[in-house]
Amino acid sequence: MVKMLSYKQHSDELLISLFQSGDRAAFDEIYERYWDKLFVVAARRLGNLDEAKDIVQEVMFRLWQRRGIFSLQGYLSSYLAAAVKYEVINKIVRQRKEGRYKLTSLPANTDNSTQEYLDFSALEQRLTVLVKALPEKCRMAFTLSREHGMSQKEIARHMQISENTVESHLKKALKFLRTNLRLLFTGLP
Repeated sequence: MVKMLSYKQHSDELLISLFQSGDRAAFDEIYERYWDKLFVVAARRLGNLDEAKDIVQEVMFRLWQRRGIFSLQGYLSSYLAAAVKYEVINKIVRQRKEGRYKLTSLPANTDNSTQEYLDFSALEQRLTVLVKALPEKCRMAFTLSREHGMSQKEIARHMQISENTVESHLKKALKFLRTNLRLLFTGLP
């Protein structure tokens, strides 16, 4: 009998193929490969480690349940990151309906939520304008990294450029955004 390569050495594409056919070891490798990253994403957004753990477990459970019909367009990391993001959003919506979710950024005994919301909206709009002002390749690398959760290696493959070039684009984007947001906050021209 020929011994197969360790599942750790398999590409995501091969793992997905094996997983779709019901290979539990392939699913276990996907779980091990992505659980920590997804947990960090959920924990940052929720601020609650137990709830973050529950979200990731739910996403992985649903993935296993759908193994026979699972179809993927794009990268597994992006799919899983988006699944966690939507679960977090759904959790927050449910908690708001139940009156349990409180915005942690607002001081407890003040009622300046309208002003803070407007400030946040203005900042968000300014950030959107700044991202659009980035050079095309730089903007694309930044968007794939921050909004789609792709690694530098995945971005390099997607954009058909080297990982060093991706890293350079990301550094340039972050420097540009940092500088322009700093100017916004300090009021300098």
